[in-house]
Amino acid sequence: MSDNYFQENRKFLGLKGILGRRDFIINYLIIELIDVLLWTLPLTVMVFFKPSLLSDMLDSALSVPSNQPFAVVLGMAILGLIIVPLYFSSIVRRVRDILGEEDENRVYLVSSVLSVICYISYTPVGSYLLGKWLVIFVFLILMSWEGKITSKKPASEIIKFNWGAFWGTWIWGLFNKIPVTLFAIPLVFTLGIFPFMLICGLKGNEWLYNKQKENMDLETFHRTQETESVIFTILAPVIVLVGLLFPVVTVSAGLVTFIKASPAFAKKFETFIISNEESFVKNTFSPIEIGEDEYKFFLNPMTWKEETQYTRVSAFKTVVNYVILQKDGEKLDKVGGGVNLLLKKNSDKFDIDKIRRYVEVANKTKIYSSFNNEVLAEYHLEASDYEEALKNLKTTKDVKNLYKILESGYKFNDHPSIP
Repeated sequence: MSDNYFQENRKFLGLKGILGRRDFIINYLIIELIDVLLWTLPLTVMVFFKPSLLSDMLDSALSVPSNQPFAVVLGMAILGLIIVPLYFSSIVRRVRDILGEEDENRVYLVSSVLSVICYISYTPVGSYLLGKWLVIFVFLILMSWEGKITSKKPASEIIKFNWGAFWGTWIWGLFNKIPVTLFAIPLVFTLGIFPFMLICGLKGNEWLYNKQKENMDLETFHRTQETESVIFTILAPVIVLVGLLFPVVTVSAGLVTFIKASPAFAKKFETFIISNEESFVKNTFSPIEIGEDEYKFFLNPMTWKEETQYTRVSAFKTVVNYVILQKDGEKLDKVGGGVNLLLKKNSDKFDIDKIRRYVEVANKTKIYSSFNNEVLAEYHLEASDYEEALKNLKTTKDVKNLYKILESGYKFNDHPSIP
């Protein structure tokens, strides 16, 4: 057996040596970060340069694998060919640590099988099965097994999870002069921010101690980081709230501006929203009966009972819009979902006809229990209840009064019979 066969190799890439559980987790998170960025970048390009392709791609995400466009299937396959070799590099070293014996054939056989399972998640076959959960399954297996080699090594006094670096990321990094954490700023606009936060938490102590070990003893180092961890954990709700609101507001504002400047994209975006709502209704309610005098939607009462009041209202508004789309061929805004939704584009006047049409359809719409035909939701509002308020819209108070009247029409069964 060679002297360096079981030498720990903590690098991101490499087939020689072994890899402990902690470093395997870090490599996995880095790969997930790369994966997110590789499919986020084409999406960003489509939004701003090829908006006509955006709806097709989003539609394909809702489609069964057999109906996905060839370009999407090919793109996923190519993405897998980029990502899986990165997985393989870490899997080989992790398997070697787990087996703890010099048997290259066995190491590469097990590693190849696990890598193939990972690649399946990037194919239509994987979509039929568990998709990304196949990769997570492989990751959990390799993470849960203790390495025969690394388990014998003494625990490091430095390598501990740093909650300050996890919650603070770039703020913690600026305070401690760790520039690598600044990557969190652009990543906040992507799904890659959470893997990066975990990387900061896992690597934070290591980054900082390597920088400060000549000027600070170990006890002082840990005491300082414990204090920072407490501070950033207390500030965590504020950090998370700002971290979520900033990208949402920025992206939403940019999207609204782009929609106004690109009618073609606006049409595609509206088509996608309509398609998404239709898919929701058809997948959630069964059967659906659109008659002349009543519009019936049947739902499992267990599903209804578990939903919040807000979700119930949203679902009812969605089925009303579904009926209007089937009857009129035109989607209306969800009247009552917010005062701003009642406003016409480029106008400060209310769309009276849309409100009346919504109420008319809502009065004929009911959601029934698929178990015993019990009424779960209905809407009732007479014209006399809202006409006066509808015509008298001069102040903000009048608008709020109309909104309150429209919302009062919903009648929900909070205690349906359960099978």
